[in-house]
Amino acid sequence: MKAARIALLFLITLCSDGISGEPTNVSLGDVKSWLLLLNNELDDATVAQIAQSDFGLVVIDHVSSQKNVAETKSADVVARLRTRPDGGRRLVIAYLNVGQAEDYRTYWQKGWKIGRPAF
Repeated sequence: MKAARIALLFLITLCSDGISGEPTNVSLGDVKSWLLLLNNELDDATVAQIAQSDFGLVVIDHVSSQKNVAETKSADVVARLRTRPDGGRRLVIAYLNVGQAEDYRTYWQKGWKIGRPAF
């Protein structure tokens, strides 16, 4: 659990510099509500709806890793989501599952089988 918290804080630190290099003025301690949105296409309407929300933290799927999902420029999506309606900053973190490979991701190879690997 401690390692997971350290990894999360590391990701937040990486995200805090922002896409443009500008520092954010929000920390994890400032977050009062958050959204976890996985396995969803982040089309313009969905991104606009999230952008208009008051969530202090948004965790989204790495969009380009999903098969059959329209390619979205992750940097553009993150930039749109980083500013809250009141002008304040929002933490935006990309979800990455390092514990399993998922067969609906673009990295999945045709010869792979679901289950425990032989090694």
